[in-house]
Amino acid sequence: MTPEELNTAIYHKMEAEQDSYRDWLLTLPPDEILQHAYEYAVRQDILFAMEDLELQPEQCQALMKSPCPVADVLRDFEKLELGYMETLRDCIEGRADKLKYGALFEQNNDFVGWISIDETSIHYPVMQTPDNPDYYLKHGFDKAYSNYGVPYIDEGCAPGLSNNIVIYGHHMNDGTMFADLCGYADRGFYEGHKTIRFDTLSGSGEYEVVAAFRFNTNRDTFRYNEYTNMDEAEFAEFLENVRARALYDTDMEVEYGDTLLTLSTCEYTYKNGRFVVVAKKVG
Repeated sequence: MTPEELNTAIYHKMEAEQDSYRDWLLTLPPDEILQHAYEYAVRQDILFAMEDLELQPEQCQALMKSPCPVADVLRDFEKLELGYMETLRDCIEGRADKLKYGALFEQNNDFVGWISIDETSIHYPVMQTPDNPDYYLKHGFDKAYSNYGVPYIDEGCAPGLSNNIVIYGHHMNDGTMFADLCGYADRGFYEGHKTIRFDTLSGSGEYEVVAAFRFNTNRDTFRYNEYTNMDEAEFAEFLENVRARALYDTDMEVEYGDTLLTLSTCEYTYKNGRFVVVAKKVG
């Protein structure tokens, strides 16, 4: 038989198997038919997929030897279904996020994304105003004056393009805004809070902490917030400086091509000091 004839033969065999399955279903009471509705739909999709496939002769011959090739394929599909359902759940959550964030953008088109760290107070919109960089230092999401401000992105960053997104937020005495970032001074806190989420209008983002360090703005010459659109040499220089100042080793591997997130807030070990957390995008 030619390859075309073999493909036709296995299709007809699988079609006949599905016809027999359907005839069997029709002998069942209606409530039992409903219990098999999903299985029937998947089996039908297997047939639809076969219409577009051009299997190799050896593949056709192998399937022809099976008494019930549709059932065999279904069993393999069911083993993969967990991954399928996870993908489906991700799609649902992704679509919900886009709708949610789209609504926030309609309220204020300075909105860029949402930053969150589980089991902390850090769950906030993130803004950017390149023409007035520090606007949200003293303005809320509603643009009214506020000592709390809203976390905002450095004007040198272009989300989706820059390989390091720098976000600033106040360290408030009541523990809000970016105050919890200073918890990363303790390795135990890091162990329980390795993941940072930064979702944008274009998609979700999961980051893992690479390093945390204190910074003396009066003495340190390393301008971490200026490394936003780095070439390979600048990327290596940035990492070298971050690693040298890190309070502990996280063993997180980073290489040129990775996307980084740098969070910065005030910290009072030094006069006019900062606390900085650098994370790498992992999902």
